[in-house]
Amino acid sequence: MNGRVTGFLAFLAAFLLQYGLRFFLPAGVPVPALVLFLTAALVYLYQDSLLWMIYGAVFIFASDLLTGLWPGAGLLAVICVELLTLAFRYFFNVENLMNTILYACLVPPVYMSVLWLIVTLCGSTYSYTYMIGSWPFQIVYSAICITLIWRVMLRRVVPHRQDRYFS
Repeated sequence: MNGRVTGFLAFLAAFLLQYGLRFFLPAGVPVPALVLFLTAALVYLYQDSLLWMIYGAVFIFASDLLTGLWPGAGLLAVICVELLTLAFRYFFNVENLMNTILYACLVPPVYMSVLWLIVTLCGSTYSYTYMIGSWPFQIVYSAICITLIWRVMLRRVVPHRQDRYFS
């Protein structure tokens, strides 16, 4: 199957699974942001990542339209995460496990902080400390999901080692 179609199906599955998990997780446990994690992992791994950036933006915008109070806030936040990813990938080796785990731990705080800033500017009243309450769950989810995707896709995406990166 074509890589574009496979990627679209993966994003669609992550989107549906993300909203299906709401019914199976106990109350008070945040749902993992699977579309965000898939976007972050694929943009991190692929040199030509524009397609994954577009898919991630489209599916995050769709989730904003379905469940968000401010459509487009998640879209702007995921664009910031994608730019962070491009910068991180430029300076660090994508083949290193520790770099990947560090990157995976940075994704949720950056996304959620930018999202909080945008919705606060739009008039939201929830505090930053309330938003920080779900960080531990999201960081653990992110570290697991992004590292698993990285491990599965690494040899398919990066066949030759590139030594111009830091560690």
